[in-house]
Amino acid sequence: MNSLNGLAWTKLALWWLRNDYPAAARAAAESALSHMPNSAVAWQNYSNVLRELREWDAALSAIRRACELDVHDDSMRWSLGTLQLMLGDYERGWPGHEARWQGEPELRAAPLNRKTPRWNGQPLSGKTLLVWSDQGYGDVLRFIRFLPAFARWVRQQGGDIVFSTPEPLLALLERRVASRVKQVVPMHAQETLAYDYQLPLGSLPLTLGVTVKDLPNYGAPYLIPDAAQVRAWRERCAGAGLKVGLVWSGSRFHHRNPYRSVPPYALARALGIVPGVHFFNLQVDARDDELAVLREGGLRLSDHKARLVTFDDTAACVQQLDLVITVCTSVAHVAGALGVPAWLLLDVNPHWMWMDGRRDSPWYHSARLYRQTSFRQWDPVLGQIAGDLIALMRPMRARGKASQEVSG
Repeated sequence: MNSLNGLAWTKLALWWLRNDYPAAARAAAESALSHMPNSAVAWQNYSNVLRELREWDAALSAIRRACELDVHDDSMRWSLGTLQLMLGDYERGWPGHEARWQGEPELRAAPLNRKTPRWNGQPLSGKTLLVWSDQGYGDVLRFIRFLPAFARWVRQQGGDIVFSTPEPLLALLERRVASRVKQVVPMHAQETLAYDYQLPLGSLPLTLGVTVKDLPNYGAPYLIPDAAQVRAWRERCAGAGLKVGLVWSGSRFHHRNPYRSVPPYALARALGIVPGVHFFNLQVDARDDELAVLREGGLRLSDHKARLVTFDDTAACVQQLDLVITVCTSVAHVAGALGVPAWLLLDVNPHWMWMDGRRDSPWYHSARLYRQTSFRQWDPVLGQIAGDLIALMRPMRARGKASQEVSG
């Protein structure tokens, strides 16, 4: 009976959380533990609730207890690893990150390269190693910085690397790594290659022993858009005013997108009062109704999403902008990898790479982080963004007024 009651409380905690009541979810999760104190699932659920309440130390203790109770559950090992990474403990966090295919909901159905042995330190002299892009676009854009250093080491060992990546990323990433690896191919072509071992791109930080202090050694800018594309986008983005790119949603199918996305009406309400800004839509799947809300809210908004076919297109566009305001999605990584200023809107429990309590990011020196302090509450964050945008505009408007006075 206790276990049945505990399961009921666990399900109730999840329901409260999905319906935006984290405090009630915490009470339910604690009730579940009172009925099932030795349930790893109940402790994991409690840790997840505490993360939404930003109680990181308690969340860490809870997930450690879950791992003690079930040492074979990779989803719990992944939860522990991502929390350790968020808290800056990369040495302990990277091994847990290796359980991402069992822990990350979006990866559970993803195919793993099991036909060829994984490279785990075997001699590489005369061997070819496939490094393949795992996880989402943003993860690939973040982790590609480590491939040149790893490829240099592999060559020193007498081996070669072939690299595979999704088609939309191919041109942009090939420009970065082609001189360092034997071949760059789209993901669908990797099985036509001959190689001896394989290694996921997202495992390079563990392989290289990367710590937070090491990240500046792999810093931006490390991507270069196509020169012809840059010239074309320079013409499209020409004109007066501060040029600001906007992204308000990540993948619509991501399990955390309801938490990390910002309603367009909230953006319009906050940013529509800022004069002299020319906004550019970088939301490639923007709906007409979303664009209408932004424009009706007072934003001067250009929409070139039909031209943003690949990430090479996006990179060339972003490089013409003064600033990108974005949620946690792939465009944030494009801006960061190019060294373009990016203001990130982060929910209370963001992706581990953004860590906690920082306005900057060791991953991207051009990023500024704006964090929710309360669950699902964007208005205070957007108020900070609007205030900082007005402050950024003030010198430009002063220069414009002085120029008018001189010419008059």
